[in-house]
Amino acid sequence: MAAQGFSGGYVTTVISSFGKQWKKMRRVLTLEIICPPRHKWLHDKRAEEADNLVKHVFNQCKSLGQVNLRHTTRHYCGNMIRRLVFNKRYFGKARKDGGPTIDEEQHVDALFNALNYL
Repeated sequence: MAAQGFSGGYVTTVISSFGKQWKKMRRVLTLEIICPPRHKWLHDKRAEEADNLVKHVFNQCKSLGQVNLRHTTRHYCGNMIRRLVFNKRYFGKARKDGGPTIDEEQHVDALFNALNYL
């Protein structure tokens, strides 16, 4: 019963009932998405985004003295997805401190708001 609640009626890949669809999703995930060659192929992009994250956190600590961890991790996730899908970190011109611009903030906020309803 808990698995059904967490998965939204067994519609996610991680917690789903065993059946034909689950086996197909698992096969695609293991062979295409989370396979070692794909992991190695995307390492440089992940490392570049992690470097940008460290730069942004350092600049925030230097200027404000505090970091909003929720905001920072959301934008790191958004940057990673944008980087992997579109091969770019920002929609427009980048900020000097490595932080997200207004467009990225609105995009990530809208994305996480939409995820509340899925």
